[in-house]
Amino acid sequence: MAIFQYKALTQRGKRVNGYVAAGSLYEAKLKAGKDEISLTKIKEIPFKSNGTALKKKEVLGLTSELSKLLKAGLPLFEALIALEEKYQGHKTHTLILNLIEQIQEGNSLSSALSLHKKSFDDLYISMVETAEKSATLDETLEEISSLISKQLLLKKKVLSTLMYPSLLGLFSLGILSLLFFYIIPSLFELFEGRELHPFTRFVLSISAFLQKAKILFIAAFCMLLTFIGICLYSKKAKLLLSRLVLKIPIIHDLLVKLAFVRFCRSSSTLLLAGVPLLDAITLAKSIINQPVIEKAFEDARIGIMEGRRLSEELKKNSYVPNFVVRMLGIAEESGKVPSCLQHISQIYEEELEKSLDQITSLLQPLLLLFIGIIIGFVLLSVLLPLTDVSSFVMN
Repeated sequence: MAIFQYKALTQRGKRVNGYVAAGSLYEAKLKAGKDEISLTKIKEIPFKSNGTALKKKEVLGLTSELSKLLKAGLPLFEALIALEEKYQGHKTHTLILNLIEQIQEGNSLSSALSLHKKSFDDLYISMVETAEKSATLDETLEEISSLISKQLLLKKKVLSTLMYPSLLGLFSLGILSLLFFYIIPSLFELFEGRELHPFTRFVLSISAFLQKAKILFIAAFCMLLTFIGICLYSKKAKLLLSRLVLKIPIIHDLLVKLAFVRFCRSSSTLLLAGVPLLDAITLAKSIINQPVIEKAFEDARIGIMEGRRLSEELKKNSYVPNFVVRMLGIAEESGKVPSCLQHISQIYEEELEKSLDQITSLLQPLLLLFIGIIIGFVLLSVLLPLTDVSSFVMN
């Protein structure tokens, strides 16, 4: 079965576009023309694995709806057919059509999803594969929906906390650039040969230096972009950058908590779904996004394969909080590791929210005060020679 894209005209002359899954071109024409529309163009779309990339929100919506349909008693194939009708005209439609095709050919849902790894990560596919073996696909899809929803919510909180300070910083940088590169240099001739206040001389010298060092700043900016590019593709550079960032006290606390929220929540969900511990660690560590902490779990995984406990291995790493090690040690004794990981994620998420709120409430007024002082200092230094106030200051 292949996927065909068609263009047609309705009886009222309205142009419509759509997709159909069919075994042949003739069958596709029959399906596309079932509503008495006039086909103007129809062609087969060659399937490309990883071709359609869905956003996390789109994956969440699709997963949630599929879970509800399965819970309502619909077989998987019928549930996908229902979703195919709903998502017509959306980019998700072609992906669903391919899933229908794969299921119709006798393949499992997990193997069908593995053809779309840009949309469904290894953690998602592994949970679905385990659910298929235990016949709990509807429940597992609901758990995946909950997991993705919490990930998106946490990401939104972090971004919203950083958004205002970032915008404020960029705005301030723009104002200072305008002052030092354009407004102050235009006053050089006006102040030439005059006895100036130390404030004014200091600001004029900074502006003159920045004017002469434009090329150096451009080169530094290009080097920064190059370094970022290297970090995106080099594991060693990522690891080095991660270690440097984690040396900053406040940032260290936030990033470690964020990493363990992600790992503990994902690994707990995997373990409860029946995924073995070693596989759960491998899959969960891939979404941490902190190479240093990922390495800690990779080393721990090797230790577990040699017969040691997870808590014992994590204790060797200085980036792993003692609280996590103690909690895991107790859980391993009682055989309640999944629930323990779930509790750790909840505790750290609550602490992370409090930390983000505190940072937001403190950082915003501090930034405003800092920016106000700098801009006020620059403006005062420019205005002093133009007013009589300078004579009072000099005396």
